[in-house]
Amino acid sequence: MTKNTIKRLMLAGGAASMFAGSAAYAVDFNITGFVRQEIAISVTGQDNPYNTSTNPFLGRNIPNITTNGGGLAGPGTNGSVTGQQFSGKGFPLDNGGFSQPMARASGSAAGDAAYVQKWAGRMAGAGQVTNAFGGPGCVTSNNCGDAARSVKGMNQFNLFATRVELDIQAKWTDELNSFVKIRAYSDYQELLGNGQTDSHFNADFGWIGGRGNLLEYNTPNFMLDIPSAYLDYNSGPLWVRLGQQQIAWGEAYFFRVFDVPNGLDTRRHFTLDVGAEEFSDKRVAAPALRVNYTFKNGWTADTFVQMAAPTTLVGTNTPYNVVASGFSWRDTGQSEILRNNVNYGTRITMPVTDSLTLGLMAVSRLNPDGVVQWADAPLKLGDGSANPFCFGPNNYAGNILTGFGLQALGTALDNNQNGQNDVTELLTPMSKGKCGANASPDRMGTAAWKEWMTYAGKARLNPIEGVLGFLNGGAEKSGTNASTLTTAMFGIATSPNGGLRDPVGARMLFNNIGGQKNKKTPFTYDATRNILDAFFNGFAFPRGYITRQFERETITGASGNYIVNSTPGSWLDQLIIRGELAITPNKVFTALDLRAGSFIEATEVSSALILEKYHNVVPGLPATYLVGQWMHKTQSDLFGRHLSGNQDKLKATTGCLPTATSATDPVTGLNSTGAREKGCGRPVGQTSADYISLAFQQPFPNLIWRADYAMLIDIQGGVLLQPGVKYKPSTHWQVDLYANVLVDLTPKQNDDVVETLDWADEVFARVTYYF
Repeated sequence: MTKNTIKRLMLAGGAASMFAGSAAYAVDFNITGFVRQEIAISVTGQDNPYNTSTNPFLGRNIPNITTNGGGLAGPGTNGSVTGQQFSGKGFPLDNGGFSQPMARASGSAAGDAAYVQKWAGRMAGAGQVTNAFGGPGCVTSNNCGDAARSVKGMNQFNLFATRVELDIQAKWTDELNSFVKIRAYSDYQELLGNGQTDSHFNADFGWIGGRGNLLEYNTPNFMLDIPSAYLDYNSGPLWVRLGQQQIAWGEAYFFRVFDVPNGLDTRRHFTLDVGAEEFSDKRVAAPALRVNYTFKNGWTADTFVQMAAPTTLVGTNTPYNVVASGFSWRDTGQSEILRNNVNYGTRITMPVTDSLTLGLMAVSRLNPDGVVQWADAPLKLGDGSANPFCFGPNNYAGNILTGFGLQALGTALDNNQNGQNDVTELLTPMSKGKCGANASPDRMGTAAWKEWMTYAGKARLNPIEGVLGFLNGGAEKSGTNASTLTTAMFGIATSPNGGLRDPVGARMLFNNIGGQKNKKTPFTYDATRNILDAFFNGFAFPRGYITRQFERETITGASGNYIVNSTPGSWLDQLIIRGELAITPNKVFTALDLRAGSFIEATEVSSALILEKYHNVVPGLPATYLVGQWMHKTQSDLFGRHLSGNQDKLKATTGCLPTATSATDPVTGLNSTGAREKGCGRPVGQTSADYISLAFQQPFPNLIWRADYAMLIDIQGGVLLQPGVKYKPSTHWQVDLYANVLVDLTPKQNDDVVETLDWADEVFARVTYYF
């Protein structure tokens, strides 16, 4: 049976369960549902730093200083100007960009002066910036620049959504049942603030057409989907489920060791919902065939085959976004890969005694999280004009080099050693509609070297080698893409084996710059800053394009459950001890430079120890549910980021963030934030990650009230606290009130998962009417 046949059968099962109600049979229907208002209000003065409106660099003047030479070699030095400063995130056209070729005598004062005039937003003398319209600018203000004023703002509400769910159950015979869940969800929090908000639900990082699952319709603010539509068949020891479904194998708060069949949909309140719900509203549904069989000895085999489906990410410029707004996703090219692949696996549960149960698991899947890499940029900008970073007649670099008269050098200007003149190559469009670069100009893109360093650290990437990855990491590994721009403008050449070399010193910089240790000569911090300054001054603020690649992996695991029998009423009696272990050989992780083809591969071991019990803690009250958990991971954190990107070399007091403190930059001799900026650098990395989770649920008499508490501890120095209370005065009404309190004990170290969300402290409430 082919994969396409399997998928057609799975979809047919879902369709049958939805539409078979028209048949004239004695069917027992049961229709229930609810309407819920969900609200989350930020209770902290911190803003989400990943969004455009609340970017801490917005409107700040962070000098980009280009010096003649700048530690670089080759034709790129002709495009540098001694002592000039250009900066100001949010200013219209306050960086470079050339629409006309220009002539310039290399190294001449007259040539330098003419070159400077090509830049808008230039700094006229020390400490004065002019904007694109000739008016005065600013140097240290927190809110300056025309574009900065237009986008700066914030949204006090993290969530303001209305949810409607309808559950349709049908019992056709004693053996055959069906279930359909229809979910409608609308989030309109942007109406209650003034910050920029993009699409909540429809984006380029979802399924085919920007959907979160195959049975979904959405707009930027609204989604309607069917997360469940299946037939159930039960006959003695056999249970079969066919159709759209989630497959939940996990039982832990926050942690996922065995819970691997499905990715997560993080568009609704990210992963900050009630911890006790254990991702029940987050798993991405997909068509599947699931078969469960119980043998005479009590052993159970649970087997599934399911269409591959991606984890759906939070939208850029939405409240819980964790990807810097200077990036845009281009995942649409992966749709066919997902549509033509299935995940499959088996879990075996083996009761050994009344107290001990063992389990085994094996799953083959496309990793739904994917690995991130640079993507080929669009040929056209938003206004329909040509992207000047793309190869073709409008290419910025090609026109600049033509102005320098370098095209006449013929094949002598062939730094990437592919037999073509670099200028000719830059001015020639690529085949098959490719751009050839991974960025486009955007005045709200990355605007300064310090911004680059800061967000690389926040994303757990390598800011030093990341520059080389950006310049050499287009849709190809090397030789025919952005590497031509790199070599022609900055003298960083590509060797025949795909590594990077310094053409002047003839040193190999890196054979593989994917974040692993390398004995070759490392790229320096100063060279990184010089390249970034030259790029931002000479071209434009770039918007980077990224995509995900979904790699197949095999996960095997073992588990054990043991129920302790002790003195009735004691703390040990009926204590459940669970253990889970999962191993993924040669798991593929995102490279720390995002360079195509340089992914990190390592064997990942994830394990969890879980203790849970009901115990009468408070006399006169129902039993309290208690749970304690410990999780250990050897390669990645809870968000799937490789640990080699953790613990950036950022000074605890300043790091790379904007600061009013001034000093003389020892490298350039110009006014800046001084030597402390050198704290930005390569991540140190960590060898493992450990997390502790503690939680309880305390119901009160008549079960009208219930107190909840959950805590997640990252032992590197982060804590998430989630206290809450549920109030259910009748069968129709329920009110939930919770808080998410995030405490980062080691700020600006990039060493724990809480730091990624440290700004998201909030109170959230749900008011639900059941029918």
